Amino acid sequence: ASNIIALELIALLTTLIFILIVALKAGYLKIGKLKKVATIGIWIMGVFFLLNMVGNFNSSSSVEKLVFGPLTIIMALLAFRLALEK
Repeated sequence: ASNIIALELIALLTTLIFILIVALKAGYLKIGKLKKVATIGIWIMGVFFLLNMVGNFNSSSSVEKLVFGPLTIIMALLAFRLALEK
């Protein structure tokens, strides 16, 4: 049970970091010095989503393949679109 709690905390922390990176890149948080860091973070997120997509489509679960696979493709495309934004 403690292993699951640790994994959930890591997932929560990762999600919060992703939200912070998107907020920086989108201009919701005006911290000029972190703009370059946000762009690099968005590229990392896109790669993360691509790797997650591979895992989703290789899963034995049909829900992973049919729901989360396409959803992850969309998130990867949106991350790369945001990374290319000036």
